[in-house]
Formats: sequence, structure tokens, C-alpha cells
Amino acid sequence: METFDTYIERLRDYLKDIEKQAPVLEIECPSEIDKLLQESPIRIGSQEKANIILKEDTAVELGNPSLASCAFILWTSNLQLLKDGRITLVGPDIPESIGQSLPFAQILLIGGSEIKDQHHLVLEQHQLISNKIEGYMIRLAPQRHRMWTRVSRVAAEKGFSFETLGKALMAIYKSELRMIEASEVVFITSSKEDIRELEKIASEVNEIKNIALAKRFGKTEDGFYECISDVADCSVCPEQLICDEIRDIIRLRRKSKAST
Repeated sequence: METFDTYIERLRDYLKDIEKQAPVLEIECPSEIDKLLQESPIRIGSQEKANIILKEDTAVELGNPSLASCAFILWTSNLQLLKDGRITLVGPDIPESIGQSLPFAQILLIGGSEIKDQHHLVLEQHQLISNKIEGYMIRLAPQRHRMWTRVSRVAAEKGFSFETLGKALMAIYKSELRMIEASEVVFITSSKEDIRELEKIASEVNEIKNIALAKRFGKTEDGFYECISDVADCSVCPEQLICDEIRDIIRLRRKSKAST
């Protein structure tokens, strides 16, 4: 896969531009999973059911299609490009936006020397955390680099903020994907225009990912990926765990497609 390092640099340059006209908050967090979860105002971890937050129970809506939204992942093996544990927020935070609907961008920067091309789908899938963060619901999963979410009034009253969400995301990724050595999160809520400019980067990243996956796994007529490894026995293939996760994702997508 074409390296994402240049896109990380482009993101840094982009943030410098929009930070000139929007409030910016940078939060430095610890790297350790247990410390990321310390003093969290809400429960983090798998729950029996995904959160369902009705409109009347919503404190803040993020990324409504009538506004703008953007979500994507950039990964690198060069850990020096990342600021591990940093959360950057450009625009208003959740506590100051109660009752509002905000444009929303979420960019995850992931670092690890063992991360490979085939991990990309797995990294993307782990953004689906509606059953892992109390009071937070993803209405529209990351699809074509978009995300539409809600924060409940109860969670907001407990102190839910983008610091809460950022720490939760970093802890979830690091605990579930052991190849991750560093993580950083960027949130943008400043304006539709800021996020739509960011979509140019997201579109290019998405295209690079799709081309790489098609080459590595092969693409079926219905648009899904299948393994094309030369190894005949999956049990001895070094990429078995990754393929199994990707197959699970494919099954979920086919099931979702069949139900619509």
C-alpha cells in the first residue's frame, strides 16, 4: 500500500491552516490502557446491547447528513510521526454544545511496526464502538468516510466530552489490537467548510485502501474481498487471523446488504 506518511503530514499542514480561525484544544493523555480509562465519567467496555439514543434523549448530535461528517484512519510504522496519547479538538466541545447538531470529523492516527496493509479493514471496523462506550451511539457507520453519532443527555450530564471519547477510542484500539504501539485522535467540529476540505484527503486515502485490498485479497463481482493467498492450508498461513477478521466483516456487510 502507498504509505500514509505523506497524508499524516498533509493532515498536520491542514490543521495548521484551520487552527488560525477556530479554537483549538490539545490534550496530552497517558499511553497505558488502564491510565486512559482512569476517572472516565462513563463506562467503557463491551455491553450486552448497542446504545440506542432517541432524538429526545440526545444531548449533542455529531455529523448529521444535513451538515458534514468525515471519518478515516491513517496508520504508519514510523512512530516518530505520531504524538502518542494526544487528542486534538478543533471547534466546540460537547459540554458547550448541548442541544446542538455539529459538523463532525474524526481522524485516528495509528502507529505500529507490525501493522500491514491487510490490517486496514480491521482497523476501520474497530471504529464501530456503539456497544463499548456508554451513552454514545453511531447512527451511520464509517462508510465512504462518513460518521453520524449521538451523545445521550445522561452521558453529557456525567461529563462526556471529546477527551472522554478520545481516551476511550485509544484504550479500545490498544486493548483489542495488540500490534498498535501509538495512537492519536483528531476531532473537528468547527464548520462544514473545514470538514468538506478534509474530505479530499479522506477520498484519496479510501481509494488507496481499496486498490491495495483488491490487489491483495481479490474482489468478487458483488464488490467484496476474498483471499487469494498462495498458501493452501489456512492453518499454517501467517495471515490467518487477519483473514478471519476480514471474513467476519464481509459476512456482516453481506447480511446488512441483504436486509436492505
